[in-house]
Amino acid sequence: VTLRALLIGLVLIPIHCYWVTVIEVRWYTLDGSCLPLFVEPVFFLFLLTLANLPLRLLRRSAALSQGELLVIYIMLVMSMTMAGHDMLQNLFGVIAHPFRFATPGNKWESLFWPLIPRWLFVSDVRQVNNFYEGRGSPFSLEALGVWLPPLFNWGLFVAALVVALLAVAFLLNRPWSREEKLSYPIIQVPLRLTDDQGTVLLRNRTMWLGFGAAALADAYNGLNTYFPNVPPFQLRQYPIGQYLTNPPLNAIQGTRISFYPFMIGLAFFLPQDLQFSCWFFFVLRLVEQVTGRVAGWDAVPGFPFFNEQGSGAWLGLALIALWVARRHLWAALRHAAGLKTHLAADEKRWPYALAFAALAGTGAYFWLFVRAMGMTWPIALAFFSVFFLLSIAISRVRAELGAPHEIFFVNPQTIIAETLGTVRLSAKNMTAMNCLFWFNRCYRCHPMPNQIEALKMAEERSLGTGSIALVTLLGALVSIPVAFWANLKVTYQY
Repeated sequence: VTLRALLIGLVLIPIHCYWVTVIEVRWYTLDGSCLPLFVEPVFFLFLLTLANLPLRLLRRSAALSQGELLVIYIMLVMSMTMAGHDMLQNLFGVIAHPFRFATPGNKWESLFWPLIPRWLFVSDVRQVNNFYEGRGSPFSLEALGVWLPPLFNWGLFVAALVVALLAVAFLLNRPWSREEKLSYPIIQVPLRLTDDQGTVLLRNRTMWLGFGAAALADAYNGLNTYFPNVPPFQLRQYPIGQYLTNPPLNAIQGTRISFYPFMIGLAFFLPQDLQFSCWFFFVLRLVEQVTGRVAGWDAVPGFPFFNEQGSGAWLGLALIALWVARRHLWAALRHAAGLKTHLAADEKRWPYALAFAALAGTGAYFWLFVRAMGMTWPIALAFFSVFFLLSIAISRVRAELGAPHEIFFVNPQTIIAETLGTVRLSAKNMTAMNCLFWFNRCYRCHPMPNQIEALKMAEERSLGTGSIALVTLLGALVSIPVAFWANLKVTYQY
């Protein structure tokens, strides 16, 4: 972690955040941050590696080391986590929504305006209209007076969320990395791209052959975009329903198949039993649908209840992961309390006490935050318990499999509402939970998987786990106000 690496990362973060916001908010092209391996940080790393090659030849000491390249990459990944889809972009989708779309017909004003915590939302009519209609400046004194208070409050909340998730990642990194030896497929690309400052991978002919094949397919499909008479080469999300018109196979008409070159590349780094598991449960899902059509079970609304099955699976994964790591977590807690443990000598230097203190401090903050929103303590406890369990499960899947984790309808508010029933939840609780829905809608840009992957990269290349933990924190905290700026600029402009 050198000063020049940090400076390069800090200079690139505003460029990166604005680029992501224009692409994903203005043009709504989401592939950049909706895949586990973020596109833009890899692109920046590729450019830096190319620029590093002549420096390495002319003056080796002037070239960026692998550690410096990875520090810059990690900062950009955390920047993407904040600026990409399902995080701060989603916040701007809801922060003024209830006041823009209230009508006499939907009766929002009388139904739940009084329950909305105004300190977290923008209700000024003029600024709300400018925000949605693309006029005026968000940086005038009038606009800033309206926007800064709620953004400051949300910014503190997101910062606390990042700190809490980093503490959990820090506690789980050792058992997942060294004891269970998970594969961490997503980190293989940046590690190999920066090996010996890029000279190993960039001189590999097999890599360029694969790269060229994928690039050629993409370029050819780009021609179809501009010249529709050029037939497309179908790589992704091809619907097969047109071939399944008769029962019972028409139960799986919505099935789509794909041929993603990047997923084939990532699968190279996966254990075969996990690859088989993915295939098996995909087929099992189809069998459930066809069997339900044969037996007539699909007449029951919601059959075969994939969302409920998914919720149980994700929570089960988290509980299993915690159970397997229980001895390590107990030893870390004893070490934090100053008691005797069986931890290895090098691990006893790790600041576990700081991690537990961070969890305690952020937990108290979350408690005060949601109580101020009007959420009762049992629902607040249930909400954050489910959220952190899902966070652990998502991070575990990324560390072990590297698969996408875009899980619709598996979130704290849905699980709590469907388990307890809305009758048992007050209007205040329902409103408070849905005010937090923006970062629970999906989890494609969840911070914790990227944090634990950064810690693993630090361990793989002996970069200093504590230093890289601070780098992830710096990248995220700097990116919060930058992402706010980028979203306001783009929405008011367009």
